[in-house]
Amino acid sequence: MRIILLGHRDLASNLALSLLVQGLATHTLKIYLSGSVVSDANLPQPLHELAAVDRGFCAVLNKDTVQGIMGFDALAHATGHPVNDLVRPNSPASLTELREFNPDLIVSVRYRRILRQQVIDLPRLGVLNLHSGLLPDYQGVMATFWAMLHNAQEIGSTVHYIEDSSIDTGAMVSLQPQFLRPDRSYLANVLSLYPSGCRAMLESIHRLETGVQLATRVKVPGGKYYSFPTHEQIAKFLGDGHIFSTSRELDDLSVLLASGRSGP
Repeated sequence: MRIILLGHRDLASNLALSLLVQGLATHTLKIYLSGSVVSDANLPQPLHELAAVDRGFCAVLNKDTVQGIMGFDALAHATGHPVNDLVRPNSPASLTELREFNPDLIVSVRYRRILRQQVIDLPRLGVLNLHSGLLPDYQGVMATFWAMLHNAQEIGSTVHYIEDSSIDTGAMVSLQPQFLRPDRSYLANVLSLYPSGCRAMLESIHRLETGVQLATRVKVPGGKYYSFPTHEQIAKFLGDGHIFSTSRELDDLSVLLASGRSGP
């Protein structure tokens, strides 16, 4: 199949894209990233610091691999296409470019742009998204942060369809829950979601490849949409003893992947 992978230039998306590309080696793939987002300038300072740490880890992966996880340059080589930003996916120029690739399927992981109906209708098999939260309870961004702030017992990921321009509302294909580890950093907890989440996405793609229609469940009413946290919410998060990242995240990732575990 011809598959477009949409992601973001951060460590979690880098991990997810690497796992997906390795699992889709027999397919024709092209990766696009969402690029920088202007509204990021208004985020609290700890989130800027987290983004800087994240970029540093991505730079390390671009120079070398950790347990076979490819950086963005290696992903470009593996797919045979440059990894470019797709900042305006719904523009006429972008629509023309996407049509020329003629995708059978679009897969989104942490892509930070809203797809309009013209893009959603392009692939014959639709658009699948891997959301880094358990739907419907945690819609929106930074689901793991909110779960940690709420002292939740579980975090997880959700494979679901993108059916319109609303956010995290499409029919759900699968949920991958796991125990939250409050002793881990926010970033480590987020990264721990992707081995199981990507396995679930790959299973869905392979089923579609064989002509099997994915069983779905409509998202039940309820849940909440979360945006980026405020200064006060971040202060509470840190006051509760949580941290956003450590210098050991890549080592933790290495252990996680080497052990083949999807959770704590």
